[in-house]
This record gives sequence, structure tokens and C-alpha cells, in this order.
Amino acid sequence: NVMVRSGWHCTGPFHYQMGIDPKKGTARASFYLYNNMDDVKAFLDGLENLIEAGA
Repeated sequence: NVMVRSGWHCTGPFHYQMGIDPKKGTARASFYLYNNMDDVKAFLDGLENLIEAGA
């Protein structure tokens, strides 16, 4: 499992410093000890599909 969260992630000052639109925020993916390279590859493949689709 790969967990994904959207928002500010308790790092508002960082987002302001980076010029990120406060209405949009960012997305964060989290991996853990039980994840392996197959999980990472599956996540990256899914991310690539989203980017190609213009999401």
C-alpha cells in the first residue's frame, strides 16, 4: 500500500516560501518499511499515467 494525502501537510510556511497556491496545496506519497520496489514502481507508473492524462 502507498498512502497519498493532499493539502498543506502542516508546512504552510514552506508552501508560502515556494509560491504554491494556497487553494491548491500539494500531494504527498508515503512509503513504509513493508513497501518494496514493486510498490514504488506501481506508484510511479500510476503517477506517469495521471501526468499523461493531464490530471
